[in-house]
Amino acid sequence: MIQSKTVAYAHVVKAAFQLTIYQNFTDSFVLFGILVQPIIIAVLGLWILGDKSSESEFSLSSGAE
Repeated sequence: MIQSKTVAYAHVVKAAFQLTIYQNFTDSFVLFGILVQPIIIAVLGLWILGDKSSESEFSLSSGAE
């Protein structure tokens, strides 16, 4: 009887651990997409545009001149 309770508790602990790991992976992926990826894209964009001369660079305008 005691061993079957121990096995049942072990299954619960295993399931809780798996759910925690899955949730951490999902949260990490979302944080990467929101925080890290835009910084990487911005740095790569500046790196690509940095090699060009000032004549070929473009600038963003608000449309109001």
